[in-house]
Amino acid sequence: MAKKNKLMWLYIIPFVVAALMLAADYFGLISDDVWQTLGEIFKDPTGRH
Repeated sequence: MAKKNKLMWLYIIPFVVAALMLAADYFGLISDDVWQTLGEIFKDPTGRH
């Protein structure tokens, strides 16, 4: 049961994070330079130090 729950969270968490980021962007909590940084991280995940 616990293993099944863990798998479920792996599917849910990315959607929760995306929803929170969209909400923060809607309220103007995320500035453009943060989005640029996020874009660079997702374009080149190996570039994280």
